Amino acid sequence: MPYSPITVATTRKRTALQIAQQAMGEMGMPRPTTLGSSQDENARQLLFLLNGLGEKLCRLPLWSETRAEWLLTSTTATAYDLPDDWLVPLVGTTWDRTGRWPLLGPKTPTEWQYLQSGFGVAAPQYRFRFINNQFVLFPIPLAGLTLVHEYLSSNWVLGLASAGAVTATAAKPRITQDSDYPILDELMLITGLKLAFREAKGLDASRVREEFEDMLEAAWSNSISAGPLSLAPIPSNIFISEWNLPDTGYGQ
Repeated sequence: MPYSPITVATTRKRTALQIAQQAMGEMGMPRPTTLGSSQDENARQLLFLLNGLGEKLCRLPLWSETRAEWLLTSTTATAYDLPDDWLVPLVGTTWDRTGRWPLLGPKTPTEWQYLQSGFGVAAPQYRFRFINNQFVLFPIPLAGLTLVHEYLSSNWVLGLASAGAVTATAAKPRITQDSDYPILDELMLITGLKLAFREAKGLDASRVREEFEDMLEAAWSNSISAGPLSLAPIPSNIFISEWNLPDTGYGQ
């Protein structure tokens, strides 16, 4: 999993309740004392809105916080169940680390039927497809291969594994307790919650929407790092080329 434990006593991160309280305080409205309270209609709505916001945001391929790596040791089976928190595959990250080959795919239905029904293709480069919540390989793989795939996890919340725990380690896809910690950017969640609340109440939200879009862009920029750009890049070549061939001595 990609998540680092959150130490409750020392963290600067806000809990789900603190995020909701901040959003309501900024709007000049009463702050909830607990989320999902059966006695407070706004508190119940805030929990639903915050969960809906987080679940929508974590589907965007923008966050390093929710990226996970799935390591799979192959058997002679062709189909493997995906991880429980599998949400969105990251294309181009599927490799056979044993053979040091990229796996080719995901294949379209047309391509897959050609492989299954036509002439097919032999190893070493396996083809793959996602079918019925499974990772399917073609042809039948050798046993003992180490395969890897990166994906976006549906878990965007860390919670306490037990009452009185001092660290939040339990990854989950939605908020269920006031003490849960969303791992996505807090200012983005606070602004997004204000936007969702105002829209749900039929209030003007145009200015808050602009603020949320700014916070979303800033959170994305802070989450995903990028390498330096060059106006005159020089491609590198680690193999033999005209630059490292000898002038004489061929064939000796």
